[in-house]
Amino acid sequence: MDAWGTHDGLTANEVVAIVQTHDGYLWLGTLNGLVRFDGLQFKVFDEHNTPGLPSGRIVFLFEDSKTNLWIGTETAGALLLKDNQFTDLAFGKGRRDGRLRAACEDSTGAVWLRADDGELARFHDGKLDDFGRVGPGHTLIAEKSGLVLLGADQIDPAAVRASMPLPAVRVSGMSRVDFLLASRTGGRWCLGQDGVTNMVEKWVGDSLELNLGGPYPWKDKEITAACEDLDGNP
Repeated sequence: MDAWGTHDGLTANEVVAIVQTHDGYLWLGTLNGLVRFDGLQFKVFDEHNTPGLPSGRIVFLFEDSKTNLWIGTETAGALLLKDNQFTDLAFGKGRRDGRLRAACEDSTGAVWLRADDGELARFHDGKLDDFGRVGPGHTLIAEKSGLVLLGADQIDPAAVRASMPLPAVRVSGMSRVDFLLASRTGGRWCLGQDGVTNMVEKWVGDSLELNLGGPYPWKDKEITAACEDLDGNP
């Protein structure tokens, strides 16, 4: 096992976010800069050495299919890195609970962003449409089919129009959705609560395919990560 720290050029020993981009680089989000690692050297980008980057406190990273890098800062909002240029999206700017919490790409190529306080936006054709706070929570995924899910609500991206009400349809009976996981075989896993009972459900479109029951053992602790095994079990 190889380990790198501040003595190797990393700006902080705590990495908050990580993504490997199409060109093979590892991008690391730290509270002391955005860091690019080529396997040998670290290159640090922060507000002091990088025009267009307002803060070096990086808490979220996501790359879309067009190789654009989406960056969430702690309080300075969300940024888009495209063709080596940073664009300030003014999404969630100026508040800690406005930090970027989730991002996904739908079947039309639009990128959806959701803040910690539930604010939702869509970047499409070079324009950001901000829908404000939509429902409770901060969950957001795109299914294999391209449908966008936030909490218990489902959105058909083909039906979304700028400056129009968001066509969100309630498909889950859960009173609170804590975590969403897109399934490799289609559909998604929903981890949440129905009244006082914790539940793990598999949904495909608007149909409930499987209910694993509950309660799950961690109760009131926040769910921050989940994955499927080779058999498709969460």
